[in-house]
Amino acid sequence: MISSICITFFKIYGGVLFGLTLYEIAFVFKSMNHIILRRDLEYLHEENKFFTIATKGTLIYSIITMIISLIAGLIINLNNYLPMYRCIFFCFLNYIISNFLYCKEDTNNKDEKIETSKKAKIKFNKTILLILLFYLLIYCVIETSQTNAKLILKYNMEAFLTVEKVAFILSFIIFLSKIARVLGNIIFNKIYNRFKDKLSIIINILLIIALIFILLGDLVQNGYIGIGGITIGFSLLLLLRDSTENYGRTILFNNTPNRFHDEFSVYYTLSRKIGKFSISLIVSIILLNLDIKCAFIFLLVICILTLYITSRITRTLQENEKEENI
Repeated sequence: MISSICITFFKIYGGVLFGLTLYEIAFVFKSMNHIILRRDLEYLHEENKFFTIATKGTLIYSIITMIISLIAGLIINLNNYLPMYRCIFFCFLNYIISNFLYCKEDTNNKDEKIETSKKAKIKFNKTILLILLFYLLIYCVIETSQTNAKLILKYNMEAFLTVEKVAFILSFIIFLSKIARVLGNIIFNKIYNRFKDKLSIIINILLIIALIFILLGDLVQNGYIGIGGITIGFSLLLLLRDSTENYGRTILFNNTPNRFHDEFSVYYTLSRKIGKFSISLIVSIILLNLDIKCAFIFLLVICILTLYITSRITRTLQENEKEENI
């Protein structure tokens, strides 16, 4: 809420920058909502439903953002500040609602957990490092590709369409991608129980397909066919976005002690920030010296190399499941 106020009302660059800094800090604390959900499910002995419920949460979120994007596109024509005023209002409502959130503590084992946590230290084993690398690389490639795919769409449409048509078609494509994001949450929620050990590979392969569609769409000379290919790839990126985060967090919690979930959740978010900064920096350097196609080829190479990590994660999860069944 403070971030929104700073961005909206400050007239100097430093004030807006301060607001954006608060916004990034807020996203670190946002990850705590998954901790609350996980602990409440553990109290109910239903922690195996974490991915399903978290996906339902992101489904509701994606539907709301889809509606918001439509409304924002309409009201911004009335007043440029109306979307930000609305943002401040809803932030205030969220602040009130957040006071009703409750994390259930197991009072019987509370003292034992506190004593144990004092003695124990966080240990990063191979599985945890693989999961963090999977999230760092895959999610950051999705975010970076999403930003640059919009640029490709804009540049390619400007070559044969008027400015008004470009703005209209681009808005429509973004709306389609929001629908794909909703569908992604529904689809992955349905297939999770069947493919939960192999889901990292499925996400990785679909991301490679998305990048290939974007590259091929950019290479096609026919304008509308090329735009169609890029749109398919762009929509696939949004389809994978929420499920990548939910699945990564699920397997991280399943492979770490309960008492360390707070700390690992922070590392999980931190890995995303580090990855986004590193990959965005490299892509920016490529764009300064080479064509945007080269940036997408670089991202595609990362995804192909990540197949080794996702195959290792799949193998580890299958081995752990066999040990539990013995």
